[in-house]
Parts: sequence; C-alpha cells; structure tokens
Amino acid sequence: MKLILTGRELYTEDQLDFDTSFRKIDLDLIEQKMLSEFVTLRDNIIEACGINTDIVRPVIEPLGKSAPSFVNKYNTLGDISIKEDFDGVYFYSDLTHKRSASVASVNLLTENMLKVIM
Repeated sequence: MKLILTGRELYTEDQLDFDTSFRKIDLDLIEQKMLSEFVTLRDNIIEACGINTDIVRPVIEPLGKSAPSFVNKYNTLGDISIKEDFDGVYFYSDLTHKRSASVASVNLLTENMLKVIM
C-alpha cells in the first residue's frame, strides 16, 4: 500500500514513526498556545476599552514554595509570575506581556502553559 502524502510504500504500521516526512505534534502545547493568545487578547481589549481591571488580584509572591518545580528552569530573567483572577491562577510574563489560561489551583499549572507565554 502506498502512502498518499509521501508516495512511499507502507510496509509496517510503525514505519510512520520513523519516516522523516512526518513529525510528532504536541496537541496540548497547541491548545495552550491558542488559549494563551485568546486570554491575552481579551485582557488587552478590556484594558484598551478602559474597563475596570481590578479583577486581577496581586501577584502571588514569591514564586518559591508555591510555584511548580519546572518554573525555575524558565524564569531565568525573573519575569514570570503567577497571578490570580476570578477564574483561578495563571502564569504571566512581564517580558512578553502574555498570560496563560487560568486554572483552579497552582498545582494544575503545566509546563506547556508556561512555554507558550515565553
């Protein structure tokens, strides 16, 4: 059987795993990127319209004990913070001015959520 995309013969199912024409994609990373872009855009629109932005509570500082262990790997410039809004907590980058989607607790923050705001 020939693969339509590559024109190569398919001899075994695992052949696709080693074919250089294809690469694995991280669907969670793509989802987090879309959510991050959406909530960042929403917050920028709210701010531009002059709507009261007091819904964002102060930064949860310091990141030390409350932050997931992977945060230190990405927070080399000290620009990453964890903020809280009515939907929960989220990552925010002072450098890129992007934020992640909100989750219910700090324990639910993921590395992909942090990667997309970098």
